[in-house]
Amino acid sequence: REEIKLMLDMMVVAMQSDSTRVISYMLPTVRVLQSLQARLNPHKMSHKASGELDPTSIHQQRDRMLAELVSGFVRKLKNTKEADGSPLLDHSLIAYGSTLRQGHGTSDVPMLLAGHGGGGLKQGQNIVYKSKVTPLANLWLSILRHVGVKTNQFANSRNVLTEVGFS
Repeated sequence: REEIKLMLDMMVVAMQSDSTRVISYMLPTVRVLQSLQARLNPHKMSHKASGELDPTSIHQQRDRMLAELVSGFVRKLKNTKEADGSPLLDHSLIAYGSTLRQGHGTSDVPMLLAGHGGGGLKQGQNIVYKSKVTPLANLWLSILRHVGVKTNQFANSRNVLTEVGFS
C-alpha cells in the first residue's frame, strides 16, 4: 500500500512540476497480494475468481485497497492547483483498469476515466458497451486523438468513443 501511494504521490508532483504529463504505471500486483497475505500469484488468482465473492475474500480486499489508492490519487489531483488556479485534474486524463479477471478473457474489462483531459470530456457516466463489439483499443485511439496524435487506428480499434466526449 505504501509503495503504491508513494508512486502515485510522485506522479502528482511530476505532473504539477511539468516534468511530464504522460505516465504509465503497472501496479505491483504480486506485492499487493503479498501484503494481503495471499498465497496465490496473480495468474493463479485469476483462475479462482469464479462464483460469489464474500467481502472478506482476497479478491475483495485487493479491489478495495486499489480503489482506495486510486480514489486518493484522483482526489489529490483535484486538490492540487495549476499555476492558473485550476485543478490539476481538469488538465489530466486518468485511465485505470485491469484485466485481472476470471481465466484468460480480456472481454468486458472495467475501465475508469477521471479528469477532463484539458476539456471536452463528459464525466459522471457509466457506459456499458456491447460485449465483444467495442474493443478496448477504441478507448486508446480516442485518447491518442484527444491529445493531438494524428492517427486513425490503434490495434483493432474501429471508432472514437464520441459518447465520452472524444471527437
